[in-house]
Amino acid sequence: VDDLFPLFNPDGKCIRDKVFEHLSKSFVVEARGEVAWALSTKIERDANKGILKISQEEDINSLLREFGLGEVAVAPTPMIDKGADADISDADLPKTEEEKRAVAGFQFRNIIGKIWWLALISRPDVTLAVHRCACWQNKPSAKLKRWLLRIVGYLKGSKQWGLVFERSKYDPRMPLMGMCDASFAGEEKSKSRYGILFYCAGALVHWASARTSRIVSSTTEAEEYVQLGEMKIEHMQTDDLTADLLTKALAIDKFQKFRANMMGEESVQLHFTRLTKK
Repeated sequence: VDDLFPLFNPDGKCIRDKVFEHLSKSFVVEARGEVAWALSTKIERDANKGILKISQEEDINSLLREFGLGEVAVAPTPMIDKGADADISDADLPKTEEEKRAVAGFQFRNIIGKIWWLALISRPDVTLAVHRCACWQNKPSAKLKRWLLRIVGYLKGSKQWGLVFERSKYDPRMPLMGMCDASFAGEEKSKSRYGILFYCAGALVHWASARTSRIVSSTTEAEEYVQLGEMKIEHMQTDDLTADLLTKALAIDKFQKFRANMMGEESVQLHFTRLTKK
């Protein structure tokens, strides 16, 4: 048993029908209509307005239930951008037996895995935060626990947010757009971090945040490291560079601005909520 999710415009329906007809000669094929749920992901579509949204509120509720995190305080962002909890190092690892016992029962890997699933499907806004936690999952500490609870608190307060695709965002002059950013020596052992975004027809289709495999020697080299390959570079001001959200912790205002650029404005996030209430 497997699922297929064919996407087509009115002219493409005949092609879909031919594919189904061909498959039906070898397999039992059942057309279930327009998809609304897939792999615990909610899919909402307003064809008239040209808006499609995928979200994972049920997965977030499952995360809260499974690990008993329902009482975690809501957070405005997934990461702290300044202060002692903004960075982590070996100095934060537990030193006494009491400190080790305090974090021994916390399911670091399982929680990270659950959040990764969200980050891969519909929540690019937590990609950087969970990747930083994953880099330290083999070195559990009280600070790493606080980092994870911060992400969980953020997700708890933004359950209904998801990835929104809007027909109005399509610009035929720019069918494909890529954006990247790199931080300099901000990671463990002085490594840098890069973040990339790709938009197709105005819709975010790929995102990633990762550390460089080697130490770069300057901010310029850190930026160029991302561009290994044939790519024309156009520099953008930091205040307009959405990929900044994938390389460093941001203050609330800038985080919300870039989140909207990636996932859709709050007004369009609430589009289907308003339709349901009508």
